[in-house]
Amino acid sequence: MAHQPARVGRNDRRFWPMPMALVLAGGFGGLIAVAVTVVIILTGYANYANTLALLNDKSVLMIGAVRGALRGQLDPTNRMINRFAELYRAGKFSLDDHDTIDAYLTGALLGNSSAEALIVYDASLRKRGVYSGNGAQIGEIETEIETNKTILDLIRSVKPNDPAKWGSLVFAEGELYANVSAPLTRNNKIDGYLVAAIGTRDLSRIMRDLAQRNNITLFLTTFDHRVLGYSGTPTQRQSAIVKAPKNVPHLSQLGDPVLAAFADREIFADGFGAAALEGVEVANIQADDNPHIVMTAQLAGYGPKPWLIGAYLPAHRVGSEFMRMVVSIAAAIGTLIVALLLAVWLGRRISRSLRDISQQSSYLAALDFEHARELSGSSVREINNAARAFNAMLAGLRAFTVYVPRSLVNKLISAGIDQAGRSHELELTVLFTDIEGFTALSENLPAAKTAELLNHHFEILVQCIDGEGGTVDKFMGDGVLAFWGAPDRMADHAAAACRAAAAIADAIEADNARALASGRPPIRMRIGVHTGPVIVGNIGAYDRVNYTIIGDTVNVCQRLQALGKEHSNGEAVSVLVSGHTRDQAHDQASDQAHGKTGGQLAFESVGKQQLRGRRGEVDIWRLRSPTIKNLAADKPAVNHSHSVA
Repeated sequence: MAHQPARVGRNDRRFWPMPMALVLAGGFGGLIAVAVTVVIILTGYANYANTLALLNDKSVLMIGAVRGALRGQLDPTNRMINRFAELYRAGKFSLDDHDTIDAYLTGALLGNSSAEALIVYDASLRKRGVYSGNGAQIGEIETEIETNKTILDLIRSVKPNDPAKWGSLVFAEGELYANVSAPLTRNNKIDGYLVAAIGTRDLSRIMRDLAQRNNITLFLTTFDHRVLGYSGTPTQRQSAIVKAPKNVPHLSQLGDPVLAAFADREIFADGFGAAALEGVEVANIQADDNPHIVMTAQLAGYGPKPWLIGAYLPAHRVGSEFMRMVVSIAAAIGTLIVALLLAVWLGRRISRSLRDISQQSSYLAALDFEHARELSGSSVREINNAARAFNAMLAGLRAFTVYVPRSLVNKLISAGIDQAGRSHELELTVLFTDIEGFTALSENLPAAKTAELLNHHFEILVQCIDGEGGTVDKFMGDGVLAFWGAPDRMADHAAAACRAAAAIADAIEADNARALASGRPPIRMRIGVHTGPVIVGNIGAYDRVNYTIIGDTVNVCQRLQALGKEHSNGEAVSVLVSGHTRDQAHDQASDQAHGKTGGQLAFESVGKQQLRGRRGEVDIWRLRSPTIKNLAADKPAVNHSHSVA
């Protein structure tokens, strides 16, 4: 008889945890021993490599962070200028329309934290503009003030098809300003110019914030070492401004001995005479008998000449990496002993964590979010990362089901995602809703109340649609698009859609009564229902796909919904269906095989109507439900009504 391996049960703890613990102890201990030996042998080389790596990382990351922060401060103004020029090219305003220009300029300035002034010049260089004062205060620029020559040179250099163009720096009222201009063109002819001024005061604030977080000194200068930003105190910078010729301080006037020594070097002409690390120049500067490392890089695109981003730190902070490495080697030897003891404990923790991951993953595979729970963290990095990834996936899937109904996902999985998601043509029944007068209603409500009203309204609609097996396609403003017959096939999709429409009407009527009692505004809405061929399946880009429907049937359904405004008969909810839907619903309701007992549906003929964008007329019926109320006075019954079970 062949030998059968021993079974290891769930609760058999004598065999499973201990071998794993022993393997981990031997594996971890051996790896750590090899690692410690290699580290000791390569200490000299590691010291050099780590020091260089530290310098490289610190310089590249620090300069990159400063560059990103500066672009984040300046680029929004660049985009705003281009957008303003696009509005002018599109004919949204003219240079003679001063009220519109003032409104645009004020709105743009309030929405942009970087720009301090916006000025529009016409072809004769007459100007009109606004500037930001304290807080959100906006003031008008006096038109009689003479325009700075640098600004005039900038706008005269702009060509009709040029994007936003940065000019030379301008000093005004004790502050240095960067400026950017774009032409206001129409029909390839320049009618005027838009100029934005960005103060450099905030650049120093950005420098200070970054410098404090990284314990480093930062500076920003022009091509010729004129200071645009400095991480020192505002008092230092202001003192330098007062002492400087024309109030534009030189790097050497900041009272910083390192920057004073650095300013003596020929930066752009002769280079630094030191290593370049990934686009960052590194120089050794001796100041006050202490060596410092200065890292600089150019920032181009904000004027005719590039700016210079710089950072420096004491050289001993880089050399301290060697001592940290020695300490880490000693700690590694001690860790070898501790690791052998911890390996057994880790083995137990790993096995327990793996069981938890397996169990919770099975819940997740079934989309059983009621039983699925977040995994706790672990002292083992890989398991902790797996737990964090699982928790993120669980949160993502839970959020996913907020935007994509879980019922739709389950339907697609049941039908086979590859097959059900493939686009194909089917005859479905489509339902389209819209709140009548929602724009006027929302104008009298705060944003939060408007969102609350819509969410409550959509909750009612989704419950009614789900109750009849429908698929919610999308929310469009205050309307919903839903359909029946896919991805799971339905023999009675037209009747189900009509039942859902009647259920919506009943629910809205009941909710309106509650709304009036509680002081909420009641709503009136229109619903269109149409049956016809559509393209259904996955439609979209490779990384953003919607399971949706497209086709003329959707357009007809939307037209029916819009037509409901003319045929509401005073009802709070007007439901219009096409003749094809009415016939299908009648046939399907007569077939008791579907097992529905939702009550009667009544249809009243509206007659044949011409729908916008379509040839020929469409036979249209009004859906009535026993509980749909008529808000107008009682009306005589329509003789040609038909009811279906």
